[in-house]
Amino acid sequence: MKVAVIGAGSIGNHLSYSARKLNWNVSVFDQDPDALRRFKEDIYPSRYGKFDSAIQLSESQSLHKPDSHHFDAVLIGTPPDSHLEVLKQSLRLKPRIILIEKPICPPIESDIFSIKDIFESNSDITFLSGYNHRMSYVTQNLLNMAKLFEERIERLDVHWLETWAGILKAHPWLKGPGDTYLGSTLRGGGALFEHSHGLDLWLQIAKFFKLGTPSIVRAHVSEVEIPDKEAKYDEEVTIRISTEIGFQGEVVQDVVTEPASKTIILQGDKHVYECSYGKEGKDLVLMRPLNETIGSVNIQVEKSRPSDFDPSIAAIHRLFSNLRLDSSPLNLGAMSALITSYVGKCAIDSARSNSDVSIDLRNWSTLQNA
Repeated sequence: MKVAVIGAGSIGNHLSYSARKLNWNVSVFDQDPDALRRFKEDIYPSRYGKFDSAIQLSESQSLHKPDSHHFDAVLIGTPPDSHLEVLKQSLRLKPRIILIEKPICPPIESDIFSIKDIFESNSDITFLSGYNHRMSYVTQNLLNMAKLFEERIERLDVHWLETWAGILKAHPWLKGPGDTYLGSTLRGGGALFEHSHGLDLWLQIAKFFKLGTPSIVRAHVSEVEIPDKEAKYDEEVTIRISTEIGFQGEVVQDVVTEPASKTIILQGDKHVYECSYGKEGKDLVLMRPLNETIGSVNIQVEKSRPSDFDPSIAAIHRLFSNLRLDSSPLNLGAMSALITSYVGKCAIDSARSNSDVSIDLRNWSTLQNA
């Protein structure tokens, strides 16, 4: 495998490290020479022990030279407000697979539908997303257990609550969220889009259990202004989602909670399932019978931050090797991730208008599995 990682920041380092575990040929590109220097001299060696000299580092303009190399896969790890343009440029490399880090794009309708058009008109390319928590061991177990017991799902809530501190620690050259897209909701930052794993998991789980297509959202946000940057971001957001068959649930996300609390609560007619991510270095899923004192199941998985990105690389490996794991309830399809951005955009519209907002996904229906 020859892969191009576009973006030499924190995500680019993680993706490169996971790809090198499979001995892939990795080339990293960034328009900022300082970012490439930090990759080689600071971020990579501090996280993984030493810099991997097999990784090629180049400035982005070299990608567009007439003699630029062919790549089997392109991994886009740049800020979300650059994804549309970088995606257009990546098409020229004619890869078989393009992975776009989450969120797919900012809450801008024209960007969302431009990317949708790209996905639809390039059927020879497989588009993946960076929503790697879909593929975590505990997420897969939650879905498989609830399916095994033929649960009738009565309630689904997801909370993704985590302070900015961890993100800023991984980017020590930033003084605060205002120095980057993080401090601007319209650039794809803020609690709703930066922590959109929560919203994405709600939508994917609802789809898996056939709980209906989202039809109405009602959201409330608490916003922070950064006057000297002429930007503002949502630090807390609550979204109530109703589907066309009447199922309801809630997503809560913020950038202020410490220690972090990332949970899924799925209530069936027989059991309650709770997933927790990254708590004291572990992911866990707990299944409790509703009306019994025995019979609980508790699965814990030790994890590290770099391992979060292994599922993304594993998905590319399976696709490139023409393998398929039918036991995986979810996949990393980018079209469904784009729907997450669209629902997020509708949630922002709801919060700012203080009203319900209808969601029309009728012309997305045939593509949601992608």
